[in-house]
Amino acid sequence: MDGGGIDRKLVEVTKTAIKYGYYSTTRKRNSALQSKRAKSHGRNYFRYHQSHHYLNIKDIPNAIDPSLKKLQFDYIDLTAALTPKEIERADRAGWRKEAFQGFLAGASSIRMIDLEREPRRRPAERDRTYDDSRKANPSDAINGSVMRKINYPWGKKGKESLSAVLCSKTPNTGFEIDETKEYAEMWMGDYPVLPAKDLKTGEELHKIVDENKEQLLGKTCVEKFGGVVAFLPKILSIAKALPLQIHPNKELSERLHQKDPDKFTDANHKPEIAIALGPFEVFAGWKATKDIQALFDVLPPLSRFLPKEHGEFNNETLMQICQRILTASDEEIAETQEELAKIPAEKYGEQAYILDLLPRMQEQYSKEDPGNLVALLTMNFLQLSAGDAIYVPADAPHAYLSGDIVECMARSNNVLNTGFCPRADRDSIDLFTAALTFSPHNAEEVKLGTSKTEKSKNGKTCMFAPPMSEFNMLKTNLDHGETETIQAIAGPSVLFATSGSGKMIADGKTHDIQEGYVFFVGHGVEITHEASSGLDVYQAYAE
Repeated sequence: MDGGGIDRKLVEVTKTAIKYGYYSTTRKRNSALQSKRAKSHGRNYFRYHQSHHYLNIKDIPNAIDPSLKKLQFDYIDLTAALTPKEIERADRAGWRKEAFQGFLAGASSIRMIDLEREPRRRPAERDRTYDDSRKANPSDAINGSVMRKINYPWGKKGKESLSAVLCSKTPNTGFEIDETKEYAEMWMGDYPVLPAKDLKTGEELHKIVDENKEQLLGKTCVEKFGGVVAFLPKILSIAKALPLQIHPNKELSERLHQKDPDKFTDANHKPEIAIALGPFEVFAGWKATKDIQALFDVLPPLSRFLPKEHGEFNNETLMQICQRILTASDEEIAETQEELAKIPAEKYGEQAYILDLLPRMQEQYSKEDPGNLVALLTMNFLQLSAGDAIYVPADAPHAYLSGDIVECMARSNNVLNTGFCPRADRDSIDLFTAALTFSPHNAEEVKLGTSKTEKSKNGKTCMFAPPMSEFNMLKTNLDHGETETIQAIAGPSVLFATSGSGKMIADGKTHDIQEGYVFFVGHGVEITHEASSGLDVYQAYAE
């Protein structure tokens, strides 16, 4: 204890234990736990354990003992007891005290920490809830939204975060914005890591879909994508750069998932689109090769990253440069940036913006972060406006820098990070560089335009159609009093409003719709929107 305060050493030890994998729940597979076994005085023990207990505190030992036996451990070194939500907030402290005494009698030290007051960063804590009255009927529109906090350190704080504002607008979730916390993402889909839920019953969307595959998805989509929603839409609110990353292709995802299913939680690829809801800055794809070579030809500090033998730059040259930057020492990275900052802007030609962005990136992370050099020297920097969009294929490097966006991707959560993050969070550099794809290779190739769609009856809807099979995205924009009808789609949709209000009519039923409302719509349902104020609706769908 620090004078009656928090024992900082204990906090740091706990963080380190969690960071290096000494954390799990009884739901983890035994094989995973065996690999994290530790020894103390000849006895097996599990370093960090989380257990969910019910209202009867007397049953706590009966919950712990079977877990120890099942996992083949002798005792638990560090335990987190999660207070049941049925316990009123005012009574929780007393419940926890009695609970700890119930199964930790004789422990040398007990620390009570209210986890709800601690910002949850990795993984972010997100819930989605859906209102579903007749699951088996595909004509039902299912209303949903966020219920708990969404914290990543790159997210916007408090009400500055559109993802948080939209979460707070949905009724019956109990979500309240904390102005001191970052809110980064709002997920809307059936991905089981962070699934949507039935607003009334709390049932997870992927379970609802699994029980009613053909009724909700349609036979064609079941045959094409299996019994799941093939896409995952999100709202992102970005205050500083996300990690510099790629999403592995299907072949690599299958290998990574087989090798480490806890980290790579599926075997799918993850191409994605991002649609700006306002000003949006992003690093995405590669600059034209000639533009990259122009920098290395005139900026002497960069010569240390060049291959020994090179002529005109090609993709192999670019891969070697990236690998040399990513494997350079912290001192080399910092020294290179200091030298670049001293070179006059005219030497950079049309890429003089690098000098403006460099101190910003250094402040967000550090002068030792290699992502600063990879992004600024080799990747396209785009400044987009509301309605603009980009497409990022699998294995293409990208890092969102600022703004509020709609993001939608193939149903996956796999990622490889290599910059704009602490060294300990970076993935294998060899794996990252070997997986890189070299398309798109200029700023225009990154951008995704819109087209008219035959699904719009009144011409108020446009379509984003990325070159992939899993989904398209419709955007409907209505002024006060206007209406739009979206023809029936031969597959599932996730529909959500980002601004405005009005009515949505589906199968003769009328639903309120306003910013923050989310609907799952089964296949074969025609939708009509009536705007009572300006209404913006996005609808991701598969066919």
